Amino acid sequence: MDKIIMEPHQEETIEWVAEQMPGGFFIYHDDDKQEIIYVNQATCRIFGCDTVEEFRVLTGNTFPGMVHPNDRARVLSSIDNQIAYKENNDMDNVEYRIIRKDGSIRYIKDYGHHTETIEHGSMYYVFIVDVTEERHAKEAEAANRAKTAFLTNMSHDIRTPMNAIVGFTDLALLNITDQDQVREYLEKIKLSGEHLLLLINDVLEMSRIESGSMRLNPAPVRLSDIMDNLCSIIKGEMDNKHQELYVDLSKITDELIICDKLRLDQILLNLVSNAIKYTQEGGRITVSIAQGVVRGDGKYAYLIRIKDDGPGMSADFAEKVFEPFERERNTTDSNVSGSGLGLAITKRIVEMMGGSISLKTAPGEGAEFIVKLVFEVVPVMEEEKCPPEKKRISDDDFKGRSILLVEDIVVNREIALAMLSIYGFKVEVACDGVEAVEKISSREDGYYDAILMDIDMPRMNGYEATRAIRNLPNPRARKIPILALTANAFAEDKQKAIEAGMNAHIAKPIDRQSLIDTLGKFL
Repeated sequence: MDKIIMEPHQEETIEWVAEQMPGGFFIYHDDDKQEIIYVNQATCRIFGCDTVEEFRVLTGNTFPGMVHPNDRARVLSSIDNQIAYKENNDMDNVEYRIIRKDGSIRYIKDYGHHTETIEHGSMYYVFIVDVTEERHAKEAEAANRAKTAFLTNMSHDIRTPMNAIVGFTDLALLNITDQDQVREYLEKIKLSGEHLLLLINDVLEMSRIESGSMRLNPAPVRLSDIMDNLCSIIKGEMDNKHQELYVDLSKITDELIICDKLRLDQILLNLVSNAIKYTQEGGRITVSIAQGVVRGDGKYAYLIRIKDDGPGMSADFAEKVFEPFERERNTTDSNVSGSGLGLAITKRIVEMMGGSISLKTAPGEGAEFIVKLVFEVVPVMEEEKCPPEKKRISDDDFKGRSILLVEDIVVNREIALAMLSIYGFKVEVACDGVEAVEKISSREDGYYDAILMDIDMPRMNGYEATRAIRNLPNPRARKIPILALTANAFAEDKQKAIEAGMNAHIAKPIDRQSLIDTLGKFL
């Protein structure tokens, strides 16, 4: 490369031209320090500085000092690679963040050229422009496109089960005298309702993650119990598709760990359900958990692999599979439905737990999700004894038992009353927390065997009512089982219920078996 020789009057002319530019312009040495030789006033203004001296102090008078620390390595590597590529004619083009004098962050577009001079040696001269507003506009546009696509898919996925619920309800009413036909329609309505609930839960869960309101609640749990629970949940779905599940826990030395069971359940269920959904009939799904070596902090790494022999994913989609609102392009046209949030939720939960998740896939080669998590191990001598096998509850086990149902919504009262009457309960109703406290206060000791307490109610909510009942002078009021029966179904809501003095938490929509099993623990 020829050396460029500039006379003093030429340098003055170049400096004058540089100061007339609307955008930023600067020159820096191509050496280890990358010290800045010259900077125009427009560059100073971009960085929020009034003078060149302020700019030099802010940046350390070096080009790396101009770049946001988190972007620095990427930018320097990109420039080197572009300059080395001869077809670029010693030009580079990069985008990065800067930190202004006031601490605000802006996005910069950088066009640079590498050259040689007699006076300054090897150097770069660079033009920059602030593209923050342009970038934000593009990000907003991309977000709107993604959300529009998401709403289109969600509209389809919500209307599908809703169509089944409305349609089969109409057919059941038309065939009300045909008991077998009505039963079949009701079973389909129930399945569609459960599917609709899953879609709604995904949207709410993602919203909570984005807002930062999700919290972890670590406690001792056995990995074998988690896998047994998972197998029980997915068995019916796998049987319907004649799929095979292989579970390998042979590489686990310590199965009793400290973790948030609900979140680990959610990770495994999301990934395995995804594998079931996209794997063909008769396919095979493998779940393996392997324990690594102990770390310096006394915790162990656990590697979880979920592998299927389904169709796999394209390279383009695999790159964005963990992004919110993303779905394979043809899922709406197929029999596979979903919100496009399941894997995004899974990734966020894994990261909340201090872990990582990755994907190995190719078209026609299936998919393997690899999750790495770190857990504290509970020594064997601290293991609790296994709970006794649950007694199966029959329809008349609670005959004569008295329940106070605290619920302000008429239809919810109707559903709960009908379910409880099947098992012989005597049920009284309170329409809000104030009425519940009055009923408990006015009844003799032991009149009620348990209380089912809604949370969101007028006048006095369920938390307040529970605290008021626990503070009554009646000794029985301090011990009577109070079970939350509420649509506030997140882990934080369960914790609030316990802190308020409740004994257990049952989520709406009410699962009859879960309701009766929970009551059975206390009665």
